[in-house]
Amino acid sequence: MATLRKLLTDICKQWPSAVNEQFKGHPLAKKFRTELAAKIADTLASRHSNLLIKASPGAGQWANIPWLSMLDSDVTDTTQGGFYPVYLFKADGSGVYLSLIHGTTRPTKEFGRAKAKEITSHTTTAILQLLPNLQLWGDARIDLGASTKLGRSYEQANIRAKYYALDRMPKELELKADLLELAGYYAKAKVISAPLVVSNMAYSVVRNKEAEAANQTQAEQLDSINYDPTTTIDTTSLMMTQLPKPFILLAGVSGTGKSRFVRKQAEQSRTLASGDNYELISVRPDWHEPADLFGYISHIGHEVAQYNVTDVLRFMVKAWLEIIDKVEEVDGKMVWIGKPLTAIRPFWLCLDEMNLAPVEQYFADYLSVLETRKWLTEDELEVHNKQSSMTHKYVYQCKPLLKPGVIALLNDSDGTGKAQLCNDLGLDEHKHSRLWQYFVENGISIPFNMIVAGTVNMDETTHSFSRKVIDRAITLDFDLFYPNRFEVFFEQPLKPINLTFPTRSTVTKADLAAIAIDPDGKKSINFLTAVNKVLKRTAFQLAYRALNELLLSVFCFEPQDENALQAVWDDFLMCKVLPRIDGDQEKLAMVNAGDFDDQTILDELESCLSQQLPTIWQGERVDLLQEPLEGEESEMVKCRSAEKLDWMKARLKTNGFTSFWP
Repeated sequence: MATLRKLLTDICKQWPSAVNEQFKGHPLAKKFRTELAAKIADTLASRHSNLLIKASPGAGQWANIPWLSMLDSDVTDTTQGGFYPVYLFKADGSGVYLSLIHGTTRPTKEFGRAKAKEITSHTTTAILQLLPNLQLWGDARIDLGASTKLGRSYEQANIRAKYYALDRMPKELELKADLLELAGYYAKAKVISAPLVVSNMAYSVVRNKEAEAANQTQAEQLDSINYDPTTTIDTTSLMMTQLPKPFILLAGVSGTGKSRFVRKQAEQSRTLASGDNYELISVRPDWHEPADLFGYISHIGHEVAQYNVTDVLRFMVKAWLEIIDKVEEVDGKMVWIGKPLTAIRPFWLCLDEMNLAPVEQYFADYLSVLETRKWLTEDELEVHNKQSSMTHKYVYQCKPLLKPGVIALLNDSDGTGKAQLCNDLGLDEHKHSRLWQYFVENGISIPFNMIVAGTVNMDETTHSFSRKVIDRAITLDFDLFYPNRFEVFFEQPLKPINLTFPTRSTVTKADLAAIAIDPDGKKSINFLTAVNKVLKRTAFQLAYRALNELLLSVFCFEPQDENALQAVWDDFLMCKVLPRIDGDQEKLAMVNAGDFDDQTILDELESCLSQQLPTIWQGERVDLLQEPLEGEESEMVKCRSAEKLDWMKARLKTNGFTSFWP
């Protein structure tokens, strides 16, 4: 299924020419009624499945203003009355509005134009008084460029709306967030607004003290953030940018704000639910095995074997509690069903001074298990659901870090060892009995909403990273991506974008279809092929994992033009390719026909990238990881890999050795 962004964009683009063609059987009309309607229904299904989707590109002939509405039968069963969310496309196809709007046809017929206008005005006032945040959500005025009386009536009936211009269509996640947020306001307006009794050319708002108190209680319940069928979904997570991978290294000199960055990222999503989604672990220099991080079985001081639980393991279980809605037994096995992805916060685990100890040793288990993460694709999910007696919106799989065989070793006669582990993990053996049984059967794996962020200082007191670690991580040179700018210390014009966990482990053509600048990934594949040609037959050669993560980066950052696409490539070079390269003149020399050339790998890369990144190599590019504060202007940055290669080449010439790290 095409993305919401692609469908809205296609309809806007094709509308001006389509209206000059025969209406009957036109593919755009079919796309409007079927594909767009199905996508809206699918987006709303998790929390607003009661809404009836109605779409109209026209009836017998093209409409002046095509629309797609979402109706709650408790409010209205027709677009001619009540109020409802609707997509309204501009007559010239230059954009589309998402609006909460009145249906005016029916009240106008019953009461006349003046009284109908008065009724809608009072209804709007009541809704905005009860939902003050809706006033800030969108604009009161819309301009559809309508040329018909009906089309112009939509403009007068608008309560609040957001406009998406064709040439500035937001990212998919933002579009979905807006839709879910407006549907949430619609549900609240239905529940907490006073009933309107309209009859005999007059209306009255029925609200006695008892009803008002009841409505206030309902409003407070709706505004509380809980996972409950009566609450509307908080869309904060949808406004975040997915990371290609849930493991990042933040490298830079001491005091640049790396740990603070992780804490602030966690704070961005705390509004989604109560509780703490941030854990700071200070790495000790004497850590040399995974047990130091994930715990171990001990017999010392205990009559029976007990598991020594760590803060990291407890944090993982807390993240799983955020994910899992319920656990059911299917064919004798325990199976978990997750909450909607939009209701799940990212959990940030900060490993402070991560390389004080050898990462390859104490973090070995995590690095191995990380590569076993798997999200089922849409096709795989469809097959999975057909074979299962349950319907999953998504399926995530991962090998366990704490294996079931280890838990089985606690199987003493009276169950004390297991019960103690359950309790130490923060689980209630009665309330979480099914979840605990699932852990006993399957072990405890990496929760998909847990992001590990390691802060790194590269100096004489720390350990360097092997390519095994770098290949499995996203490496951010913090001083380059988030530079300390002394001149704006008190009034920073930029802020880091909000990051969240990935919902893909691999990318498909369907995922890339919405990326108009590279819809089949061929440009990105050709780019990495050219880079790998330089690195071929060296210790720095790239493989399938690198290509998959490049395509995941394209999917996550959704570049809309050539500059943004090359910015994704530039950041990928900085995060995944250049950190792998180090050595002296001999190690970095290019080998041609068995003879050493004066040219190094760095020279060849520079020549290659100047051709592959022509738009940004000597110019500027968008910053994908920072955004301006409200009221500030966006800023462009120089090509990062060009500057880094210059620095690495100069260091090689001066010191006879170079690496990515200062």
